[in-house]
This record gives sequence, structure tokens and C-alpha cells, in this order.
Amino acid sequence: LGVGIVGGTVAVAGGVGTGVVQMGRGVANTPEAIKADEEGKVWDPYNNEWRMYKLEEEAKDVLNLSEQDFIKQYNEAQAEKKKKEGKSDPLLAAVQEAQEEIKRESAGAPPGGDAKPTDPKAYGVKETELYDVLGVKPDATPNQIKKAYYKKAQALHPDKNPNDPDAKAKFQKVGEAYQILSDEDLRANYDNYGKDGVDDAPKMDSSALYAMIFGSEKFYKYVGELQMATMMQKGGEEDIPEPLMAFKQTKREVQCAVDLAEKIQLFVEGKEQEFKDQVAEEAKDLAASPFGATLLH
Repeated sequence: LGVGIVGGTVAVAGGVGTGVVQMGRGVANTPEAIKADEEGKVWDPYNNEWRMYKLEEEAKDVLNLSEQDFIKQYNEAQAEKKKKEGKSDPLLAAVQEAQEEIKRESAGAPPGGDAKPTDPKAYGVKETELYDVLGVKPDATPNQIKKAYYKKAQALHPDKNPNDPDAKAKFQKVGEAYQILSDEDLRANYDNYGKDGVDDAPKMDSSALYAMIFGSEKFYKYVGELQMATMMQKGGEEDIPEPLMAFKQTKREVQCAVDLAEKIQLFVEGKEQEFKDQVAEEAKDLAASPFGATLLH
């Protein structure tokens, strides 16, 4: 299946997705398709065959494959294609660039680390505390600020740091810094007058802000990482190579399927009342989270 994953993203990136769909429709109308469907098989458009689908096998192949490993396999597939056809995929350079970015980020300091405060005089601003909170410089672009907020908020989210008594305060501080620096007028006031210039600015609770942008963390097992979050990782407007985006989407879908299978296991085992009680209790918890009731409906 690992080869199929790479082959699938190559097909999407190469613009032949429509052809694959049409081919799949034709195959689905044959007697062989009817027989395969009765046997519980699914059509694999990348290997052109009917096969038994097992979530456990797909999860093992997909979820254990890192972005670095996927990009490596994609590069190898494209190198082989170039060798055979004398040409390479135009997206190859973009994927290689993404690989280099992953390496750079892996070698960098972890979010939330103690960085040396920035000298305000070096950038002609009143103070830099809010920039330091997000880990960016005062000349950062709006996209760099978005990306920094996403990474910091992910790392410092209270749900991911249950043993840190200061987690909520750190998370709140990151949200407040982003709300100021993501607004052009408030950022200008902060640069000119420091905190005194933004004291009266209305601020949303950081948990509510995070949920509004990315969805509540508590819903992650049901929806996975939203595309908005994926885009913000790359700075908002930067292009994410299509093969890598396709891989991330596949990974999201498989993880959601695994979580759902785990969730309904009690029901499958015939423990219907226990399953209902568990679901009702979780629904209450989800409804109590920021925007939870709206997301549930």
C-alpha cells in the first residue's frame, strides 16, 4: 500500500484524477465488479486490481509513514519516472523544498523554549514582548505571525500539557499576542506605544479563538486536523505541494477511521447500553468546550 500512497499522490498531482475516476466508474459496472463487491472487495485505482480492504493494514502503512519518508518515496518515484520517460513531475522541486523545510524545522528549537529577548532599538519599536511570545521578530510578515501562532498554540495547548499548572496562562498569553499582532492597526499601535497602546483593545479568550480557527481539540478524533490548520502551518498563503497535501489528507482520513472503529467497539461487542452511556457522557464534555454545541449541531 505504501507504493499505492505515493502512486495516488502522483496521479493527483499529474492531473489524471478525473481519468482514474472515469476508469473506476467503468470498472464498477462490470460483472467482475459486482462479484468483487459481494465479496467485500474494493477497487484499487493505483494498482488496477480488486482487493480486500483492511483498515488495520492501511493504518499500519499510512500512519507509520512520516512526511519525510513520504517525500523521500515520492522523490524516488519521480526520479524513476524521469529515468524512464526523460521528464520529471513539475511539482518535484516544490516537494523537495518542503522536505528541506521539514529538516530545518526538525533541527530548530522546540516551541516554548527560552529565547533571548529581542532588542526593540534594533527594529525601531517601543517593545518586543509580544513578538518574543510568538518567537518572531518585529519585521515578521503576517504569514510568519500566523504560522508562529499555530505552532506555539499547538505546543502549549492545556489539553496537551495536563501536568503543567501554568499551561493555561502560557496558552492565553500566546492567543493575546496573536490577536494584537494579527491586526494591522493594533500592531502599529503596539510598535509605536508598546502595551499602553493596546490596553483597551478587546481580546477574545484564547481557547475560544483557537477553537474558532482550528476547531476544538476535543473534536480532533472525529474530524482530524482541519485544512485551515494545515495551511497556517505553512504561513497561510504559501503553496503546499499538492502531493504532500494529498498525503496529509489521506493520513487524516485513515486516522479518523481508526478512531471511529475504536469508538464503536463496545457496540460491536454487543455492549449497547455501555456504548450509549459513554457517548452521552462524551457529548456533554464536547458541548461544554468552546463552540462545542455549535460543532455538534
